[in-house]
Amino acid sequence: LVQREVGHPKLTELHVVETMHERKMLMFELADAYVVLPGGIGTLEELFEVMSWRVLDLHRKPIAFAIRLISASSGVDRISVSSFQSQANYRWFTPLPKVVLHLSG
Repeated sequence: LVQREVGHPKLTELHVVETMHERKMLMFELADAYVVLPGGIGTLEELFEVMSWRVLDLHRKPIAFAIRLISASSGVDRISVSSFQSQANYRWFTPLPKVVLHLSG
């Protein structure tokens, strides 16, 4: 995928894979938590996949947002619980400060 994306030359470690499936599996294996950073449609797709895996009890890794989400209806700078299918789905997210503690501990 390095031909389609930019490989940063100053990374301490770079994994080059052939397919998105390989990429997501490698990220899943290496991750202790999932922190959503600003990105595009691929970022959302990866988020929904790890959320689905969490709902299916395939992992218990924390999921957090490191971006501001603005509710179109209220303009409130937060994740709107009503934007999820149900209140139960909201529980899969971890506040970012808790994820930082999890990763540093």
